[in-house]
Amino acid sequence: MTHLFLDVETYSPGPKPTYDDRIIAIAYKPEGGDVTVLKEWESDEKQILTRFLEEIKRIDRLSIVGHNILRFDLPLIINRASAHGIAPTGDLMRLLLDSYPIDTIQAQLQANNFYFKGLGLAECAKRIGTETRTCPGLEIQTRYEQGDYTAITEHITEDVLTTEKLYNHLSKETLPNGNKDKQITFHLRGG
Repeated sequence: MTHLFLDVETYSPGPKPTYDDRIIAIAYKPEGGDVTVLKEWESDEKQILTRFLEEIKRIDRLSIVGHNILRFDLPLIINRASAHGIAPTGDLMRLLLDSYPIDTIQAQLQANNFYFKGLGLAECAKRIGTETRTCPGLEIQTRYEQGDYTAITEHITEDVLTTEKLYNHLSKETLPNGNKDKQITFHLRGG
């Protein structure tokens, strides 16, 4: 199985991100490989989506790993690619959702009493001893409007690398009976 670590950045003009927001960057990293960042400002949204989808089609036994990918990144990619007519929605869903997606937020929900609060990537990274240094995600829209593409590229690259570290941390523990299946034993809340 090939793990592919993924993050997406959007231009969100509204108060909260939506599935209709324009994708401005897609970063991905195959396990053991380098981070690739596809940038909308160097081409356009349709081209970066097309290139990303073509890349992942070539990966045998793909497992996409990301932070909040089941609730945001993957539905967003499906919606935006469908809107551009890149592929039918059903084909996109099969490609992305049948790829054994692993969401590092979902993996921590039980340990966090099923609350999403406190499971932001920077918060989770800090708990495992990894500090994030780039601009906060809330600044992406402003950085994009200012043309500060370097900050966005550094941010999305760091998010992919942090997601990989978090995934590796979460998958270290094994079941008490010695089974090789992984379980999460990541205590987040006091009490």
